[in-house]
Amino acid sequence: MNLLKKIIKVIIALIVLFSICIAIWIGYMKYEQSQKDKTELTFLTTAKWEWYDKYARIQSNYNSLFKSTVLRKVNLSKQYVIYASKNKDYTLSARVVFSVDCKPNSSIVTSKVFTDGTPKELKCSSDGKSLSYGVQWSSGSSDVVWSENLDGFKVYENFGNWDFSILDKEITLLKAK
Repeated sequence: MNLLKKIIKVIIALIVLFSICIAIWIGYMKYEQSQKDKTELTFLTTAKWEWYDKYARIQSNYNSLFKSTVLRKVNLSKQYVIYASKNKDYTLSARVVFSVDCKPNSSIVTSKVFTDGTPKELKCSSDGKSLSYGVQWSSGSSDVVWSENLDGFKVYENFGNWDFSILDKEITLLKAK
């Protein structure tokens, strides 16, 4: 009988210990995710960003000066951010910002060219902490895959997975008389 009580106590102790280990692991995983979220929301920005579509890792920020929302997606592993906005004609504009030290306010002419032969340029920020490059699509479709290699500065994003409905609604509401 004493042996049975000892076995039951050991089993209960093991269950409690196992439960504590699982709780610690879950707490650590939640902490790790919250740190990743915080890092993404503050990466290469001083503005306050919030999750627009956390599952797709897309953030939003309302710019009161331009009276429009800008969406962005951070790629921490490749150290860049993609910003996307819509123009008054509903066409898509995007900008990629690479986290890299560069000569402040300088331009780098790449070997890549637009269809009209104009060279593509990377622009260095005023603080010398990032290079950026912007594009605009003439089609009204947002189902665009942006894939570009600007002499080693590579960007890839499938905008077909982004929800631009908030941007489209803002453009429509601005047309109110």
